[in-house]
Amino acid sequence: GLKHIFVQSSGQWLLAMAAAPLAAVGPVAEAVAGGWQRSLGSAAEVDRVAALAKVAWNGLALQSVPEPLRADHGIVLAAVQQDGRALRFAAEPLKNDLEVALAAVRQHPDAFRFTAERVRGDREFGMEAVRQNPRSLQMLSESLQDDRDVVMEAVSRDGICLEFASQHLREDSDIVFEAVRQHGASLQFAAEELLDLPKIILEAMQQSLELMRFASPRFCADLECMTKAVERNGLALTYASAEVRGNKRVVQQAVKQNGLAFEAASEELRADEVLAMEAVSQEARAFRLASQAIKSNRDFVLGAIQKNEAVLKFALQKHRDDHGFLLEAMRNNGRALEFAPEEFRSDFDVAFEAVKADGSALKFASRELRADPRLVIEACKTCSTVLQAAAPSLKADRALVLEVVKLNALALQAAAEEFRNDSQVVLDAVTRDCRALSLALPKPRADPEVVLAAIRQDGLMLAFASADLRAEHSIVAEAIQQNALALRFASEQLQTDRKFPLEAMAQIGATPQDVFDMYTDVLEADRQARGALYNLARVMGDVDWAPDLGQESFARLQRLRAERPLEPLAEATLPVLTS
Repeated sequence: GLKHIFVQSSGQWLLAMAAAPLAAVGPVAEAVAGGWQRSLGSAAEVDRVAALAKVAWNGLALQSVPEPLRADHGIVLAAVQQDGRALRFAAEPLKNDLEVALAAVRQHPDAFRFTAERVRGDREFGMEAVRQNPRSLQMLSESLQDDRDVVMEAVSRDGICLEFASQHLREDSDIVFEAVRQHGASLQFAAEELLDLPKIILEAMQQSLELMRFASPRFCADLECMTKAVERNGLALTYASAEVRGNKRVVQQAVKQNGLAFEAASEELRADEVLAMEAVSQEARAFRLASQAIKSNRDFVLGAIQKNEAVLKFALQKHRDDHGFLLEAMRNNGRALEFAPEEFRSDFDVAFEAVKADGSALKFASRELRADPRLVIEACKTCSTVLQAAAPSLKADRALVLEVVKLNALALQAAAEEFRNDSQVVLDAVTRDCRALSLALPKPRADPEVVLAAIRQDGLMLAFASADLRAEHSIVAEAIQQNALALRFASEQLQTDRKFPLEAMAQIGATPQDVFDMYTDVLEADRQARGALYNLARVMGDVDWAPDLGQESFARLQRLRAERPLEPLAEATLPVLTS
């Protein structure tokens, strides 16, 4: 690093310095080095060179430089270029110097505090100042606070700076919109006449609904403006005029976006069943905001529960304690069992109606009922994950699991591993739905009987067979017969065996010549290809078609396949369900 020793003698500074490291300091160091090489010269020169070296290393060292040198333009400029805050220690005339002030604020935004009044009125300085610290707009001259470009630069970086703009520019819709876009709270500093503009109010509201309090009464009473507001946030209805809160179209839009906006609707509209239903469908808690007549209406409450099961949580106690009401509620929406009183979650009839409507409701039944086979069997008819909610004793009951997968094959996904690895259980499942093979463990996937039962429904289920079965001629032939694209999942050896690609082609009524024609007529001409033959070609291995096409045509086909390889068939094109 820089090695230097300052020695004070008779009020003068003597500098002994190693010249080699000076390059690290920059242009100032070069000047010092030049001075050193020419000789130290006068004592004043020694002081100046020493001061330059000092501030080039640490700008704030300007504080300890002799006072006359703090009025030296070169020394002060070097100091603020190293640390803009050094401007604080510069002589007053240099705080008025535009070059020094600009260098200082470019280096450190806090330097603005130490600039003199004169430079704060300079446009170039003002623009640079707000780029470095937008809030410095507050301390710029009035003329710059009324300068559109300077203010736009400031508010685009910090919208709150709108507070320091001139009244004239606070009336400028473009300036205000930019400020609000950057910081919604700047809306409070906008001119009153701009608080009617939907563009500005809606931009602020997007950031915080609370900013709607700055919207003008005229905006809050305008049906079109408030419709746009509630479309974005239904709770904006809270700030609407009484007339708007009594407008059914606006209120309906508000509760559709947020059911709790129903609270801001007029008393008359809170007795409107259509609006109440819209509100509770979106937010169950809105039920508490409806009129007493609506809350007491049995048919309305049942309809509301059908749309939103959580409404039962807020229903009147007379309905929550009514066994017949709860039975009907469960028929409408089985998931409402979650919000039924505890004693009814232990009631077999109520729970049965719930799982009959929606098998996933089993998880809300009492522990005792989740151990009842009748409930589990009923639930599995509409829910493939029902075994997850069943009692542990039922999950281990082989007879029950067999019955469940016969009713809903995909319930296999929640069965214990021992059953997912049981060929008989899996066979019963895939017989009902071939997709159950994707949920099986290795043993059933290696069982020919199980795999055949699946691929005879959908040849693509070959994807889930064991590697050995995907190399088995008879299995692969069955799969291809059902779906030519099953060739994709055959072993690599079978994909290149002419027999199986030929069978796949026959399945879609194609020949090797058709494949050749597709490459030459479509790919060679750089046209888009689609259809079964194209997809089959994408999964076909490197087959020797010379016996079918002749050596010359086959060679051409090979060249085309190398030059224009087809993209592999995407997973999304295959109708395969996995767990």
